Amino acid sequence: MEKSKFVEKLSKLNKVLSVTGKEYGSITLKGDKLFFIRGHKSTYERIPVSELFALFNHGPHINNAIAKSYISGRVQSPAVSIVNSIRSGSSIETSTKDFDKPTKGNSKTLNNTLLQNKKTKSQTNHDLAKYELLDFRSVRSMNGQVLTKTGFYFIQLKSSSTLPSRYKARFGEQEHRIIYIGKAEGQSLAGRLDQELLHTSPGTFFRSIGAVLDKTPIPGHLRTSKRKNNYKFSPADTDWIIGWLSENVEVAIIPYSGDFKVENSIIESYAPILNHTGNPRKCAELIEDRAKCRKIASGF
Repeated sequence: MEKSKFVEKLSKLNKVLSVTGKEYGSITLKGDKLFFIRGHKSTYERIPVSELFALFNHGPHINNAIAKSYISGRVQSPAVSIVNSIRSGSSIETSTKDFDKPTKGNSKTLNNTLLQNKKTKSQTNHDLAKYELLDFRSVRSMNGQVLTKTGFYFIQLKSSSTLPSRYKARFGEQEHRIIYIGKAEGQSLAGRLDQELLHTSPGTFFRSIGAVLDKTPIPGHLRTSKRKNNYKFSPADTDWIIGWLSENVEVAIIPYSGDFKVENSIIESYAPILNHTGNPRKCAELIEDRAKCRKIASGF
């Protein structure tokens, strides 16, 4: 079986059973990873599609011991069940999943799960499960066709990266590493991310991360302007910030074309350190540093 056909069959799975009756449900494909939930749990786990395909090509007789040679992590049993289901065509349920148009009645489709409005403290674990669904990577490695769509983007600090000491305490209070959530409404995700990460045009996130990184704007360049928030950094500092972002952040996207007011509930749920509007936990340090930047840009 060719990989494209294998992926097509994976995309139609919703739930499978192991030979001992264990259930693996809410199966969802996102990029090059397959997500699922074990029957007795509420959080998603993932398996790379390439590893599943390699296990499938081992042959018709596989078990957990064989799967260890192909499947990383502790997901050999579900991997075997999924591959056996593809081979036999015996999945319990199938559903067509479209990330732009979630299947009616299927509350476990990826976009529905990610964009649900979760506000109460009791939802913390579920919110983290949604976070686990986000596929963070460099923009260069993303699907070009998906980037032509509108949607939401999540900018996350890499696991090996840190923010300046002034921000470490506030960032450490988060149960995730997302530093900013934005939307591409009326423009493509590609265009919006170019603005945010490559500074093709000025944006709120770029000004905020510059302030966080202790860069200051061009002194007095907004002295006669009424828009004091639109401060700019020098060309040298701008290039430095672009380089820092390239080395230290990764991005996840959700193609979306519905009512973008849902952004408010997403920001409220995650409260990322660099989001200000709609954030119930605004970062005091960021407010101070942006005010300092506005003062310098205004010539004071």
